Amino acid sequence: MKKILLLVVLCLFSTQALAKSDIRKLEKKIAEIEREYKEDILKIEEKHGLSAEMKQLRLKQEGEKKDLKIKQMKEKYDLKTRQKSERKTLKQKERQKVVSPSAQN
Repeated sequence: MKKILLLVVLCLFSTQALAKSDIRKLEKKIAEIEREYKEDILKIEEKHGLSAEMKQLRLKQEGEKKDLKIKQMKEKYDLKTRQKSERKTLKQKERQKVVSPSAQN
């Protein structure tokens, strides 16, 4: 019984550490998207052949593209987090089923 408790505690700590590293990865990817957006904005602003109206349109479109990329990254992160949680719950249920019959003997 002590071994099982120890395994459960270790699993909990490892999942928390993985969740923190996943959050860091998400933050890094969002920072990368922001950096690319700033570079694209500078390129658009440096173009002298574009009218002011065209520049405004391109800037608006780049902003929309950036927002969409960030939204998709967050949705993907949420999906992966939910799936990991579901797998973890299922594994815990399976472990409890394995432990219950042996505890009755």
